[in-house]
Amino acid sequence: MIALVRRNSSLYLLLRTPPLREISTSAAAVYDVLVDKHDFSPEIAKSVSSKLSRFRSPERADSILTFLKQNSFSTTQLQRLVKSDPRILTACAEGAVKLKIRIFKDFGFPPEETAKIMSSNNAIIHSSAEKKIIPQLSTLKALLGSNSEVVDLVKRSVWHMTVDLEKLFIPNVDFLKRCGVKMEGIRILLRHFPRCLLLRPELMREAVERAKEMGVDENTKTFVYAVRAIASFRKESWEAKIQGFRDLGVSESEVVEIFRRSPLVICTSLEKCREIKRLLLGTGRFEMGDLISDPSTFLCSVERRYKPRLQVLEVLESKGLIRRWPPLSSICRWTDERFFRAFVRPYADQLDEVFVEKYWFKREAMSDS
Repeated sequence: MIALVRRNSSLYLLLRTPPLREISTSAAAVYDVLVDKHDFSPEIAKSVSSKLSRFRSPERADSILTFLKQNSFSTTQLQRLVKSDPRILTACAEGAVKLKIRIFKDFGFPPEETAKIMSSNNAIIHSSAEKKIIPQLSTLKALLGSNSEVVDLVKRSVWHMTVDLEKLFIPNVDFLKRCGVKMEGIRILLRHFPRCLLLRPELMREAVERAKEMGVDENTKTFVYAVRAIASFRKESWEAKIQGFRDLGVSESEVVEIFRRSPLVICTSLEKCREIKRLLLGTGRFEMGDLISDPSTFLCSVERRYKPRLQVLEVLESKGLIRRWPPLSSICRWTDERFFRAFVRPYADQLDEVFVEKYWFKREAMSDS
């Protein structure tokens, strides 16, 4: 409210706080809109309506929430969004919100994805459309080549819309290119480990140098996996992980060889590695040297791959249906379908039906050609 006050023969404009009763009434009206019309929890509605100060307009709150719902925002997303920034329910924010939604839509983002992006990261809501969002999308498109690839990247990592690409992303990409990494390798990082390219440039350089020191060829696809693996560890954590492999019975030179062949093995938990070692060596069919010579064995799932397959092979052997086991590479690399066709379907009558259905496919799969 504004009042005129005379002081020393001069008139002053003073901004006065609305009466308490007026504030309480407007807050209650906004609260009712949030709870009754938009299914907000009473706790969140109370918190939000009390923080809007003098910008309490139930009509405006209803309008913006209705608009967001029409653009695929769920109640959960709306609550998260409004709780983090109640000002979104005010007239001054409405135009900015609508503009950002239109930008994402025009670029090719599905409505559901736009809702997910905007509700999951406060920085998107607070970012300027002209100074941040549009330049970010343009920079990513210049590198990736198409809107669809940018959409796929942001789906995996909304951080690419919030960080300073010119200080992190672009220098890292340029550095990898100068090191001989082809765009194909960079796309692998973008597809599977997108945040790796948002490292501070000095950390990226350190990871690249250490990968080279360990003998990984920068002209191969393996190199980017090696960089990612190294970059995911602090120096102390790296040393602890290497010591963990030594405790498994792997020598220093063997650890380096494992890393050269399959860098992501280093990122596997030591608990999982110990369990895989116990399972495979426990069959009496394999030795530690088999695991070291084919380190990708440490990447397979214990529950979904090793346990059911080893159980099948043990049952077949006990019934005299097979004379020897397949090589370890087949056990860990074959798809479920290929393993099923080779070691389950031909012996379906001799295997317990419940066992087959539990670990493999539904009964209908048995009749597939």
